[in-house]
Amino acid sequence: MEAAFITLLALSGGIFVVGMIGGYIPLYREWSIDKLSLMVAFGGGTLFAAALFLMLPEGWEHIEEGMPWADVEAGFVVAVAITVGFLLMYMLENLVLPHFALSHLGHAHETVTETARRVGGLSVFIALGVHTLIDGIALGVAVTGGEDFALGGLVFVAIISHHMPASFSLTSALKANQYPNHTSLLYLIILNAMVPVGAVLAALVLSGLSDWLLGAMLGFSAGTFIYTATSDLLPVIQRRYRGKALFFGTVVLGVVFMVGFGMLAHPH
Repeated sequence: MEAAFITLLALSGGIFVVGMIGGYIPLYREWSIDKLSLMVAFGGGTLFAAALFLMLPEGWEHIEEGMPWADVEAGFVVAVAITVGFLLMYMLENLVLPHFALSHLGHAHETVTETARRVGGLSVFIALGVHTLIDGIALGVAVTGGEDFALGGLVFVAIISHHMPASFSLTSALKANQYPNHTSLLYLIILNAMVPVGAVLAALVLSGLSDWLLGAMLGFSAGTFIYTATSDLLPVIQRRYRGKALFFGTVVLGVVFMVGFGMLAHPH
């Protein structure tokens, strides 16, 4: 447990650092939508593949090994867990939070700042903050529930590939709404701190759970990843008037990247 906790702190700390770097850039340099969208497309592919090829099989295995009721199928528990995770994200984005997604990136000729000005700085912070907290919980679940630390490392890659664009979007929105740099940096620190907070909370709560509940939580986290990929990240391709093949190829690259590393980490 101690080794898992140290690993969790190291991975969540890495996400924090990368997020700070990504969020720091817009304060001093303007980027086009095209550049950021390529990062988002790659992140969508890695997140989608991490859910389907890594988290779900691991969760299924935990449930099959630890299920206390012989008449309950592991597939049913996995399906329920995925659905709950997916619907929770849907509810938060559409019924609770001011909706902002990276899929809101505008036309290719727009800068990130011009897009963010239409959305609003505080709305972006609230929405991305909840997303980031759930990402941290997913990381905690992966490190706690994995057979080894490989699953946690792969989920780390999936999160980091879309977290940097998320941080970038936050400070772009704050800058567009004329927040001073020191205030933007404070919001950025709070946003990125959501990852280690969520990860540590998940690890503390899950440390005493049975195998099948850990498996269910992996399925739940996979459901949140699938929603984020399909609702917030992958739709960026649909908003491109040119270069759609490039963006689609970037998504596929993200999928192949994640599956390939998963096969190396779990050759069986």
